[in-house]
Amino acid sequence: MPPEPPTLLQQSGMYRLWRHLYWSDAEVEEGLRSLAVVLRDTAALANARGAPCIFLVTGRTPQWMLRELFEAPALDYVVVEVPEKELLAEGHPGPAGSTRIADALEARLRTRIANR
Repeated sequence: MPPEPPTLLQQSGMYRLWRHLYWSDAEVEEGLRSLAVVLRDTAALANARGAPCIFLVTGRTPQWMLRELFEAPALDYVVVEVPEKELLAEGHPGPAGSTRIADALEARLRTRIANR
């Protein structure tokens, strides 16, 4: 059976903004559990193929989230803080930010390969 179409209220921009900004604790926990499963599965697929799996973390991610999603399950990750001046207007990295990210990932990848 197809899902119910959104109501007029649910289609409004204000409702979508409110739902985006204000998640209940249960919704946040469920989202983190789902994300943790995806991260572990992704790493397992890479490892099964003999490929290193390094996750990129940006955007001032809280330390508790790093512990829960990456450190506790022993997933490799690199944190790259891209300064505001290296972001495009919509918030994605520009050329300098992209280079910063690539450099950090390259360094971690070289370390992983050297330690095999």
